Formats: sequence, structure tokens, C-alpha cells
Amino acid sequence: MKAVLIDDEEDALLVAEELLNTYCPTMSIIGKAQNIQDGEVLIRDQEPEVLFLDISMPNGSGFDLLEKFPDRNFHVVFVTAYQQHSIEALRCSAVDYLLKPINPDELITAVTRLANTPIPQKAQQLYHTLQQNLASDSPNRLVLSTSEGIHFIQLEELVRVEADRNYSHLYLQDGEVITAAKTLGYFERVLPKDKFFRASQSQLVQLSFVKKLAQGQTLILTDRTEVKLGKGMKTLLLDRLS
Repeated sequence: MKAVLIDDEEDALLVAEELLNTYCPTMSIIGKAQNIQDGEVLIRDQEPEVLFLDISMPNGSGFDLLEKFPDRNFHVVFVTAYQQHSIEALRCSAVDYLLKPINPDELITAVTRLANTPIPQKAQQLYHTLQQNLASDSPNRLVLSTSEGIHFIQLEELVRVEADRNYSHLYLQDGEVITAAKTLGYFERVLPKDKFFRASQSQLVQLSFVKKLAQGQTLILTDRTEVKLGKGMKTLLLDRLS
């Protein structure tokens, strides 16, 4: 796969190039750029299959560059410095990303995934959602790919997530239920920890929908669902609510 690297830091470009050459022999680096303007010219001239793109750069962000290619036919892997908020935004937005400094194992995983994944038809919406999540204090939308398509879920509408072996059922405020081939542990990692609480082995609930704690061990949610707390979870819940 032909790849282009765009990052305003020269050292970051050199490190990424060395890691790709060392650990990902199927990836051929055909160009590098350190700003939006040169990056646009490089992409149009070289027509890469993969773009490793820094999010924050002077004179424009990575999103400004992507807007110049509304009908793009290349994969995008975002590269960012570690910040908890940016990680939550990236996870919720379901885009490929790497943290600086780049971990070789994570790089190999990302490249392997790209080789077996078609470019999403709603790529523009994915990046728009990521931009919104990064701009807010906390991610407000969740992107979820299922057999039915790509769902864009407002987090304020997600009441709870229920485990079903290797699947999970997402219950929305309007009564819709979305089934995803992901474990509850995945959603516990992805969803903002200040909003969601692991009530038991099989239930993850949004705290804003908790209406009542009945008899010390059962949560009554605003949709009248009853969720029994797991062992030791009552104390953790009270700490969170206080």
C-alpha cells in the first residue's frame, strides 16, 4: 500500500517513516509533508492509498486538509499526542488512530486492519463527528458499525448497554435497540467514564438516566428498566453520584 505522511514535526515524520520501514514492509512511503498546502499537492500528485495525518498543525488542522478531498479514495490514520480527552474522542468516533510516540505493535495492528477494511462510505461523516467530539469538553456522539450500517448515536440518548456474550445491545431513549458485535468491555473503554457506570458484569448505564436506587441494590432508570447492582458496586455508585 502506498502511504503519505503529513506532520509539522520533522522528527515525528522521521520516526514514523523508520517504524513503517522496519515493521510494515507492505507499506511503501511515497512522500512526506509538513503543512496543509504541501500535503494537498502531494496527495493529488501521488494518489496514496493511506494517509498518516497529524491532527494539530500550524496554519490549519488535519481536518482542513481532508475537506479538500470530499470524495477521497484513501484511508486515513490520525496521529496525535497523548491527551485523555482526544483519546476518548477518537475512540467514540470509530476512526483509525495512533498515539505519539507511536507503539510498533499498535502500528502493525493499524496497518493490518487497513489492508482488510474497505474505505467507509460515510468517511466524511466520521471525520465530522471526530471534529465535533474533539471540539467539545466531552465526546457527544458515538459511531458504531453494525451489519445494518454505520450508526451515529448521540450519547445523551444512550440509556444503557447490555452484554450478550460477545455481543452488546444498546438501548436508546426513544426505545430503539442496536445490536453490535462488540463486548461490554469495549464500550466501557470507549464511552466517557464521567457519564457511564459499570453497574454489573452485564450492564453499563448512563448515570443521567438513573432515577432511583431501590432497596439498596437495584437501579431504577427513567425508562423504568431495573438494573441490579453487582457485588461491591453500590459503594462505587454512591461515590460517583456524590
